[in-house]
Amino acid sequence: MKEEVNKREWTDGVGKALKTIGAIIEKKERTTHDVDDEYTSNPQIYIKDMKTGSELILTTDTTNEGGKTHGNGYRKCKSVVQTVPSKLPTKKIIGRLMSLVIRNFVPKDAPAEQYSVMVQNAIEDVAKSLADDEQWDDNVEDYGPAVSKAISDLLEHTTTRRAGDSLLNMRIVGVTTYAPPTIAELQLGGLVSESN
Repeated sequence: MKEEVNKREWTDGVGKALKTIGAIIEKKERTTHDVDDEYTSNPQIYIKDMKTGSELILTTDTTNEGGKTHGNGYRKCKSVVQTVPSKLPTKKIIGRLMSLVIRNFVPKDAPAEQYSVMVQNAIEDVAKSLADDEQWDDNVEDYGPAVSKAISDLLEHTTTRRAGDSLLNMRIVGVTTYAPPTIAELQLGGLVSESN
């Protein structure tokens, strides 16, 4: 399909116009169906650029009767529920890590001047480690797999509903390429006056 579209000349803005119209039509389609509906159709579409004469006819690809569309040109799947790990704010995670580092590596009874130097060093070391992706590889680090498992076990999971997939099984047929007459040809034929 891509090759058929690309070998034709299109006026700038045609793609954007079709995308905008497509979004409006898709929105209207969503209002006529429930999110749990699963449905199919076989659209027949004719597209023509009136300036360049390029035209395409889209229809169901009848040579592909299997697949996810079950032989139809279009299939909209019902919405699905997914289980995903809860999202934690990055700043909170970094703050908690910093508190743990400071609490575990700086003695509570350390003098203020030593405490501030140790805390500053700890903060800089943790920041460098967080910023450098190569500092942590859970497959290489001694405790990496255990830490990753602990994190996965501790993170709560939440369920979210997402829209079902929209699947297409279309092909281009009946394509013709039309070269519109030039202004000179139209004037010669008397269809357009020279003053226009």
